[in-house]
Amino acid sequence: MPINPAESQGMDKRGGKTTQSGLSDVDEFAGLSAGPAWPEPCGKGSPGMLHSCGLPTDGGNQPTAKKVPGENLALSHVTASRRSVCFGLATWALALRTFGDTRGVAACNVGPPEMTIDPATLQAHGIQSVSSSRLVLYTDLPLSSAIAELPQVFEAAFPQWCRYFGVDPARHPRWQCKAILIGRGEHIIEAGLLPPELPPFRFGFARGREIWFVNPPSDYYRRHLLLHEGVHAFMNTILGDCGPTWYMEGIAEYLATHRWEDGRLELAYFPRQADELSLWGRIRMVRQDLQGGKFLRLEDILGLRPRDDESVELYGWCWAAATFFDRHPRYQQAFRSLPQWVRRAEFNQHFRQMVGPYWPWAEHEWALFVHTLEFGHDLSREAIDFTPGIPLPPQGREVTVAADRGWQNTGIFLDKAVQYEILARGRYQLGQHPVIWWCEPNGVTIRYYRGKPLGMLLGAVVPADQSFRTEAGSFVNPHPLGLRGLLIPSETGTLFLRVNDSPAELADNVGSLTAVIRPMQPAA
Repeated sequence: MPINPAESQGMDKRGGKTTQSGLSDVDEFAGLSAGPAWPEPCGKGSPGMLHSCGLPTDGGNQPTAKKVPGENLALSHVTASRRSVCFGLATWALALRTFGDTRGVAACNVGPPEMTIDPATLQAHGIQSVSSSRLVLYTDLPLSSAIAELPQVFEAAFPQWCRYFGVDPARHPRWQCKAILIGRGEHIIEAGLLPPELPPFRFGFARGREIWFVNPPSDYYRRHLLLHEGVHAFMNTILGDCGPTWYMEGIAEYLATHRWEDGRLELAYFPRQADELSLWGRIRMVRQDLQGGKFLRLEDILGLRPRDDESVELYGWCWAAATFFDRHPRYQQAFRSLPQWVRRAEFNQHFRQMVGPYWPWAEHEWALFVHTLEFGHDLSREAIDFTPGIPLPPQGREVTVAADRGWQNTGIFLDKAVQYEILARGRYQLGQHPVIWWCEPNGVTIRYYRGKPLGMLLGAVVPADQSFRTEAGSFVNPHPLGLRGLLIPSETGTLFLRVNDSPAELADNVGSLTAVIRPMQPAA
């Protein structure tokens, strides 16, 4: 799936590319064309189906088949009839030639006993291994430094998974995974490292404490695939299940997105630039769907079934949902209670109850989040209070708007078809590097953000019925107010104000402005 060439380019206030602008060439990998269909494996039914592998339904504890996104991987050679190795190699060549997205990443929490691996057989077929206390990696590829350090990465991930899921690592001193990193494939096949009972997969699969993944053309994305499958392995073997589809894939994507530098691993990393994580592409997936008119509400995402992840874009949506819930100060506690519910049929029901009366707020904030999604997006500063306002007194009212926050509730209730005057004053900082950017409510015109001057005072009215449309509404198309603005609400509701800036660049803003809101007269 090609990058949209219409993505705008711009400069951020620090002199680099704006986070809203175009995408890096390396970001294309996860959304390239899927290529031709794979041959049908004998006796296995329709292409892309995992058969009897014990994956959870939406309830989380009932085994069911899971539709693997995309076509069958070159595991056609591991059917009951054991088609020739030549056929397997041909499909492997096709797989590598069309490698271009994350379809076929899957997990299974039940299955046959773990593989018995014979060192002599491995040596005879040129299979190399490298290990740590938490991972033994086998591969038919040369042991480059980036491959040789994978067990170290996995080792660093385990205590972080334990902390996140509330697990005592001391209770699992011998927990260790086996991972098969597949390069060309023929030696892996001949060494017996692809058991015949494995279902078709395209880029990654986890069964118990065993992981298989195809080597991508990126050091970052190789680690990402291993960590994604590692989360599945951890949850299935230690927590007992992965939960419903949206949580299984969302939390695996969230905890696999990482930064690895100087031997230090940071999980649940939010990239700050489009080209920072080679081949990652999750933000681009969501943006492209929105540009094509596809928007998923939170209720849509919670209702995803295993077959629905045949679309690679859904990995982007599941990542976005996990990121939204885990990083938002209002919903984080409820989201982090979910690991103890992964084996329960009422998983989603419990989550809705934990969020409680704020679920409509979450839907509206979610819509705003995905429609304004940026690299480095700061959800903590974008959290919104939707408490309904009170009527504006005849003499008007004065409010303060912080420059380092997103949309702020003024507490003022505006009537439909009444004209209001909004006068603003103040001086505030929009950045401090390389120099301080001073700004007033009209904004600075040397840089625009979403078509309006950076730092300009903006306004939006949220309807009084609190119905919260599925789109982000007036927040995405706000009223430009500046030093003096006239506003005639199209609907009765509460007034929200903010200064115009990227959700990724609020932290270095300093100061505030003062706005006076006055009723004038009913609009003609």
